[in-house]
Amino acid sequence: SGNATTDFNTTYFNNAFYVTNMSQGRIDFANRIISADGKRVPWVLHELYHYVQCNNVGGRANYAKMWFNNFQGMNWGLVDPTKISVNNLDPIFNLLHDSMPMEQDAQNNGDAIWKQLATCCIDKNSVLVFPLKITTSTTITPRDIAVIQSIYPGKTVKIQATVTGGSEPLGYSWSIQLPGSSGFAAIPGTEGSASGTTFNWTPKRIGAYKIKFNTWQVGSNLKAEKILSFNVIEKPLGVK
Repeated sequence: SGNATTDFNTTYFNNAFYVTNMSQGRIDFANRIISADGKRVPWVLHELYHYVQCNNVGGRANYAKMWFNNFQGMNWGLVDPTKISVNNLDPIFNLLHDSMPMEQDAQNNGDAIWKQLATCCIDKNSVLVFPLKITTSTTITPRDIAVIQSIYPGKTVKIQATVTGGSEPLGYSWSIQLPGSSGFAAIPGTEGSASGTTFNWTPKRIGAYKIKFNTWQVGSNLKAEKILSFNVIEKPLGVK
């Protein structure tokens, strides 16, 4: 078994196995387990939230006052005197400890943070990862001196997506919203070709386009998308 004490910005665990596993990333997120005794991942999230509470009340001294005020207000009526064992007071302490409002607040917030992590930051192998993030770069050819940033029919636009965060394997897809359309669809072969994180686009008509890049991991909630907007104009006079 184990417990922890958070004193301002330092948390003390009495379970070395838990701390070692956390520091080395050996965590079974699928079952929310981090140590051999079955401690759940939200345990550390619970303790981290005590630091938030400490800041919310103005620092360590006020945090200590809040803790002792909560301690005095514990629900002693939960204790059944007939079940008290002088050889094992842990169940009684845990019962009273968990009845403190600040502990309930930390537990609720730890669980809420866990649910958020589960939607963005746990991969198919139950490993904690950074959220997926997409950045893109665009290259337009030919590069006309006078209208270097303009896109018109006949030009080629190369869009390169870079994905960070998450973990392999990842899936990729590109889709396009054509001028006058209300939704995204597969890219027509006449408009260009996509391969992995690269899309080579040659617009055939003028108007407002949107191009969407999606990435995801099958077997997890990891996913991200990025939408780019382009305005294709008529070919300027004097441009060959």
